[in-house]
Amino acid sequence: MTCGMVLELGLDGVVRSVRAPGAAERVAVEGEVRVEVRLLPLLPDGGMASLLRAALGSAGWIEGESGGLCRPVGDAMAVLEAGGTVVRVSRVAVASSLPGGVGGVRVELGVENARALTEAEATVRAELAAAVDGVHREAVMQRARALGDVESVTENGSAGGGYELTVVVRG
Repeated sequence: MTCGMVLELGLDGVVRSVRAPGAAERVAVEGEVRVEVRLLPLLPDGGMASLLRAALGSAGWIEGESGGLCRPVGDAMAVLEAGGTVVRVSRVAVASSLPGGVGGVRVELGVENARALTEAEATVRAELAAAVDGVHREAVMQRARALGDVESVTENGSAGGGYELTVVVRG
């Protein structure tokens, strides 16, 4: 007879599910990190989400089955949901032989998963930050061109991650 178990653990936006179907045969640890994408509402009717999808598409993200965009990050998978407001970074670690017993394997897999997800999350956050800056810049430029002729554009970035864009428009 096969038995299974599902244990949900949550910590500050990180969700980890431990599943052990047929505990004597296989142990799998699933991990997921959810990254919120916040865009300023500079364009109407989903214009910001469209720009974000285009920016990520040019960075190598591909269309997924659910209408979102996805990209492998190491041995994890990053998926931008169809609405464009959340990226889920997920990974599954599996062990099929259990030399140290089920409990020991779960702990090892959990540590391995947490390390890999932390690295993948940092990569995804850096990509998203660059894409969001580009999206905001393009949206401001679209709005500026709608107002008149753009005379000059000045961009300044700070070491702390700040970004400033000044656009002078002649109307």
